Amino acid sequence: MLRKWPILLVLMAGLIVFGVACSDDDDDSDPEQLSAPTVAVDYDEATETVTWSWNNIANAENYRLQVAAANDFASPMVDMVVEGTEYMWDVAEVATGTYYARTLAQANSADYLDSDWSAAAEWNRDTKPVVTITGTITEDMTLTSDKDYLLSGGVFVGLEDPADPNNKVTLTIEAGTEIIGQSGTDAMLVVARGGKIMAEGTADAPIVFTSDQPEGERAPEDWGGVIINGFASLNTGDTAEGEGGTGTYGGTNDSDGSGTMRYCRIEFAGREISPDNELNGLALQGVGSGTTLEYIQVHRNKDDGVEFFGGTARAKYMLVTGAGDDQFDWTDGWRGKGQFWVAQQNMLDGDQGFEADNNGEDNDALPRSFPTIMNFTLIGAMNNTNDESDIGMLLREGTSANIHNGIVMNFGDAGIDIDQEATFVNAWSGGAFNGNLVVTKTIFVDNNEVYATDDTGMPFTEQEFIENPDFGNWFLAAGAGVVQNPYDVDAPDFRSAGAAANNDGDDPPIPWFDDVDFIGAVDPANDWTAGWTIAGSD
Repeated sequence: MLRKWPILLVLMAGLIVFGVACSDDDDDSDPEQLSAPTVAVDYDEATETVTWSWNNIANAENYRLQVAAANDFASPMVDMVVEGTEYMWDVAEVATGTYYARTLAQANSADYLDSDWSAAAEWNRDTKPVVTITGTITEDMTLTSDKDYLLSGGVFVGLEDPADPNNKVTLTIEAGTEIIGQSGTDAMLVVARGGKIMAEGTADAPIVFTSDQPEGERAPEDWGGVIINGFASLNTGDTAEGEGGTGTYGGTNDSDGSGTMRYCRIEFAGREISPDNELNGLALQGVGSGTTLEYIQVHRNKDDGVEFFGGTARAKYMLVTGAGDDQFDWTDGWRGKGQFWVAQQNMLDGDQGFEADNNGEDNDALPRSFPTIMNFTLIGAMNNTNDESDIGMLLREGTSANIHNGIVMNFGDAGIDIDQEATFVNAWSGGAFNGNLVVTKTIFVDNNEVYATDDTGMPFTEQEFIENPDFGNWFLAAGAGVVQNPYDVDAPDFRSAGAAANNDGDDPPIPWFDDVDFIGAVDPANDWTAGWTIAGSD
């Protein structure tokens, strides 16, 4: 037994040595994990770049960076290996929202393990990326609500030859999109004949055409406006050229369609392109009845709010606030329809509520202007210290019109004025009014005078016209409340009230119109201007 000990001792010693050796080998093969980086972020608004940076980790060969729009990084927008400790991300096309970045350090040898991911750094983009548009759009384009669009100079939707039958270009604008006119560049948006605009906003997400100046510094004339040219007929010739180089319009297709504008605001426009040549907020030039125009506001335009140059365009739910000249204007043979129109002058500027012409050069030119307008509210600013608030409805130069169910209030000269012999003669035949020019079921209140008295030698007087018992107009005492809050330019309420809310107007004489049971433009129980419009001087 004693002779076996040496052998056992040798075996035990060997096991001990082997165990030590194994332990040494285990220590040598266990690499060290690198420390996780710490990520920081810096945004340069001028260059629209975000720089993600992190601290250097000793023994790291490079770094893996991920950027995502969600903090779970399930679908990263950036996933790449970066040499160095920063990455500059060009965000010119990135939408508003919150973005996250994380990184890990990657080892440079088998002696080290990759780090854990860093905690995510967060960056909020509060302003949308801006895309500049200039020149002529020659193929279909969609403007999306995750970006803002800067109009630099005149932007034309359609080919440079607007009569080209191949001009089928459509500009589509998503709800909630903002289009900005660049000041100092004669910025404007012009839809050429044959082109289309599909601008369909919503009450919650209107489409806004506005100034590039900051809030508080915006003003009328900051940029041009919106112009639509169509193929409908005029009385000035087969075609005409738009003011301010806005293109050719007119033709023979009175049912022409130039697209849709719905829930759109046009703000602080009306730039003077040349002396005495200012643009309207919305100019409808030879536009046909196939065009949809609904829920449109023109706010603080330098010249007219909305003007119809010939054509047969129809428009519902139109609001013009604070236009520097006329709120609504028509000329050159406009034969369209309008319903639910509001005009409010402010205390700074303004001329007529309606300025209604046939043709200034030839008062009897055909086709004669002959629109039908129902349910309107025209609000002047009689106390304007600049004496710019003139006439509620100026009907002149041979126009015809059927005008029903309106409110005309607070104009400094008169509620209504008829000018030029051709206008009087057009409205009268066989010793009676012939229906070519009528104003019915309309309330006049708070005007300096109900009607003008400059009708010497005409077939009838303006008093006989407006007080004709067959027309059924109302003449209320000063201060009669027929609109909820008409004179407040900062917080108006245009809903009909009092006699306007409690009296039914004329029934629609022709299709397309809605049959309602109130006078004026805004239902006492349903304010269609709420939520998507703007008020005030800026």
